This record gives sequence, C-alpha cells and structure tokens, in this order.
Amino acid sequence: MDSQGHVDWNIEIGQLVIEGITLTNYQQARLKEALVAELSRMFADTSRPEKLRPVRGKITGEPMGIQGASPAPDQLGKQIATSVYNTII
Repeated sequence: MDSQGHVDWNIEIGQLVIEGITLTNYQQARLKEALVAELSRMFADTSRPEKLRPVRGKITGEPMGIQGASPAPDQLGKQIATSVYNTII
C-alpha cells in the first residue's frame, strides 16, 4: 500500500477453462481483455484489501447461465471476472 492508500495487485491466472462453448482465437483474445479490464476495475474499487483471502491452486466458479450458442466475449469476460472476484473476496 502506498502513502495514498493505493494497493498494487498481482493476480496470475495460469489457465482458464470454459466448458460448453467454443470461441475463435479472436473471441478468446477479447474475452481475456474483458476479464482483465473487469478484474482491474473491481479490485480498484476494493477499499479493504484485508478482506481478501489467499487462494492457491484451482478456483471453481459458480455455473453461469449462457444465452445462445455464441456468447459475446466482452459480457462473458465480465461474468467470469465477477465469479473470480466473488470467490476471493
């Protein structure tokens, strides 16, 4: 934490497995960008880092309702970010 109360976060996602849908390489890249952007936003809004619990190994998120055969990568990234965030907060 710096003198202004800002916290530097270091989150590493080694592998993300999404079952039940197929994404093109372009869609995968957009999903990753959306996931990183949303997690960054969510953690920037976290004012109490002591609430975080350390997580090592595998995180299994809650099942998500996916509409249609080809979900929008941006929306899917936000949903996954929310699931990850809620798991470690």
